[in-house]
Amino acid sequence: MKFNNIITEAMVDDLKIHKMYKSILKKMNEEDIQEAEELSKLSKEVGAPLHIVFSLYQTYLKYKDILFSEQGIEIVKEYDVFAKENEKITRRVLLEYIEKNYINKTIFNSDGITGLVEFWEDVDTMVEEGMGPAVYVSMPVNGEYTDSRDGATFSGHEVNFGGSLTCNIMPWTASDGKSRMGYDFITHSEETFVDWQDNVVKNGNYDTVDTGYIKLSALPKPKNYSDEEIKRYVDRWIMIQQRIIKKSVPLLLSYKDYVEEGDTMFD
Repeated sequence: MKFNNIITEAMVDDLKIHKMYKSILKKMNEEDIQEAEELSKLSKEVGAPLHIVFSLYQTYLKYKDILFSEQGIEIVKEYDVFAKENEKITRRVLLEYIEKNYINKTIFNSDGITGLVEFWEDVDTMVEEGMGPAVYVSMPVNGEYTDSRDGATFSGHEVNFGGSLTCNIMPWTASDGKSRMGYDFITHSEETFVDWQDNVVKNGNYDTVDTGYIKLSALPKPKNYSDEEIKRYVDRWIMIQQRIIKKSVPLLLSYKDYVEEGDTMFD
């Protein structure tokens, strides 16, 4: 039986759920919430965890057109966080977790190579622009490097390696219709590292240290916005960043060896 697609207050009052949940359902109906992103604001307003508010929202969407039975309803606890309509709120949840737990923290430190988590913009801008975090990778190098093009000599800070690793925090749909998560590890040391790659390593990558895709199975999506699910997802994403940098260590150390020894010691 339908009642003009409206949940009356009486219907909600009869539900066998927590009193606070009833008030949140009523508020959703009164404010006619249309966008999932609005739930972040509602969560803070009512003082309830986002994953609970979002579960109630999914429950509201599922049952709002029907008369609730006396047995009550089942709260929706799992939902597609990567669905197009949930993309902005999911990105916000992930970025806010990273900002709280990882921003400006070193997640890689080995062989003199360090990786520091950074945001290039504030969270609101990153959500609107569909951006993700980056990891700034650096490595000190001693010695001099001579440019193969014009013979210019670089030394000190100029020969240090610096680069950024950017990796999708959420999947995107490629032109072939498949969901992908890609990464690009780019050097900022164009005068030295790029020249070294182009003329010594001759790998044809120019300023790219490493690039590729992550298997989606390696990073199972969160089931909901609970602290446990978001922590699991982001912590594994961080681990993947560490693996990408580790994969690039031999190349970075080869450059360091070349500069500090004046030539390569190995064939």
